[in-house]
Amino acid sequence: MGVTDEDPHFSLSVGNEHDYWRPAAQGERIDVEEGDLRFYRPNANRVTLFPSDGGIYADDDKLYIHIFAHETANYSVHTKVTFQRKSEALREWATSTYDMIAEAYSNVLLGYQQEVETLKQKNEAEKGLAFEFGNPPSVNERIIRTELKKHCLAFIRNEHAGLLSTAHTTGGSVYPPLFHIEDAKADGAMVRFFEHAFEWDQIQYVFYPYFWARPGGWADRFRARNMDPELEEFLKAGYARVVVPVRVGFEAAVSYFMQKGDVWNDEGEPTIDHPLYKPIVDEIKERTGGNLGEVPVGAPWETRLPTTAVLVRKGHTLPEWERVSPTEWNWKPKV
Repeated sequence: MGVTDEDPHFSLSVGNEHDYWRPAAQGERIDVEEGDLRFYRPNANRVTLFPSDGGIYADDDKLYIHIFAHETANYSVHTKVTFQRKSEALREWATSTYDMIAEAYSNVLLGYQQEVETLKQKNEAEKGLAFEFGNPPSVNERIIRTELKKHCLAFIRNEHAGLLSTAHTTGGSVYPPLFHIEDAKADGAMVRFFEHAFEWDQIQYVFYPYFWARPGGWADRFRARNMDPELEEFLKAGYARVVVPVRVGFEAAVSYFMQKGDVWNDEGEPTIDHPLYKPIVDEIKERTGGNLGEVPVGAPWETRLPTTAVLVRKGHTLPEWERVSPTEWNWKPKV
């Protein structure tokens, strides 16, 4: 639409298509009854998008619309764009798009499968190299002796461990948990007696097969495996025979307990000058393998023990040790 005093001229381009218009028919002109001004209105659409002989949409992301007017005071142009798709072109686009997506998916899937296979092979290789040695035999032996000691005490006391009478408070925000002093003294006297009255480091034991245990645990005991054969035998055992030696000097005190059920001959803990008193230094020596005045019997002998160490350099030997003195059980690296 436009308002002018003479014949207007309009040029309109949409994409690659263009059209030219000027009022020709009488019906396209309307007097506004003021001077020579006229109102012009085209009777039909001037441009059709996507004509049958081709499209007007060039290789661009935008659809450009240009307007040029001559001999026109003011005007307005309204555009309405309708897009129509061709079924064949859509089919081609869908097929090509699917092929691209399928190819990309196949590439990603192939890469994923190759990575999974690589990780599997790496894990299998690491499993072949990994070997769990477990605890050293000395540690396993302490575990075995501690468990046997616990059950031997249950037979001797006729009471399982963990049933001492010392009471503890729950504690709070101001005071920590506290134990009952008199109960702790009484329990401590009992603990000290059983720790001193027997030579726990000298106990002897023999394990019996798994079928002496309850049948419900036979399968687990039979399948028990460990690098340490002694620990494996302990885990599989259904019963065990244990001999616990009484410490020299405690024979009467142990007999008194077995008859009366009271420790320390019912005389209280021994003082430092009592024959049953055992210095803490002697306890530490027993635990660390210190010299306790043992008397060697016969000539010494060598014992070879297996090692979990790996000899890395070919041709090198393992370190050797030599005795410091023939009368002492102390060793030093051999030069």
